[in-house]
Amino acid sequence: MNRRRIRRFHAIAWLRLCRPFTTAAAALAAAGLVLGWSGSADWHVVLRYALAAALLAAAAAAANDAADADLDSRTRLWRPVPAGQISVRAARIAAAAFAAAGLALAGSIGLLVLAVAAGLALCAVAYSHGLRGSPLGWLAFSLGATLLPLGAALALPEAGGRAVLWWAAPVGAAVGLAVYAVCKLPDFERDDEDGARGILHWVGIDAALPLAWGAIAAALAFSVASVNIDGRDALWIYAPLGCLLAAALGTGAALVLQVSERRLNWQRALVAPALLALLVGWFGAIGPG
Repeated sequence: MNRRRIRRFHAIAWLRLCRPFTTAAAALAAAGLVLGWSGSADWHVVLRYALAAALLAAAAAAANDAADADLDSRTRLWRPVPAGQISVRAARIAAAAFAAAGLALAGSIGLLVLAVAAGLALCAVAYSHGLRGSPLGWLAFSLGATLLPLGAALALPEAGGRAVLWWAAPVGAAVGLAVYAVCKLPDFERDDEDGARGILHWVGIDAALPLAWGAIAAALAFSVASVNIDGRDALWIYAPLGCLLAAALGTGAALVLQVSERRLNWQRALVAPALLALLVGWFGAIGPG
């Protein structure tokens, strides 16, 4: 059975609406952040924070598809909403339900975690309804990459060591910008046709790829510098740092041959998860556990 026939199933359409790979990545990153910060944690705290992050990611995906229904009808016909498999109203209801469930789970951990989750939800709303097509769209990603570690630390009030949490701002900003750039590069032409003017379009096609690599370099520099400056154990950061370097060098070598949408998709598939792994490893390195 080919991919086109599989996409016709209604259940598959709903699964695709939630962008399962992104949702799974958010859940794994959230779980890793909690475990990394404490060294060990009650399974129910890890599970609730991971599920809350997954539900908020699914809500953001559904809300984005609903908000972009008109634009996607011209350039992304394969998505469930423009394909007519899911209505805009149904996508909005699903987004609201996912967000409510995610906020409820975050609130069950604590009020401060609920505040962080609400901030993540606001980032998603701001991106879908204003920032997506502007040069400030990357800010939603950077704020999300800053808030997610903070929520993990706040989920464990018994764990100390919060004096180093101010590092979450520069590290999160760099990781968020890098994830944004890597994820949006393959969609440069489609976004251009939609009229979007993100930071990649603002700097121009010739500078878009160097900007992505510069953001990756900044994420590496801030994460390593923060661990060294505060005299923390760098053991946690070695494995994700190696994975990110391997992914970056591998895709970089492929891009030298010829920059194509397929190679940019490879870069997105390899580098974006490696950046999230770097965020988790960095958080484990500076954490009290």
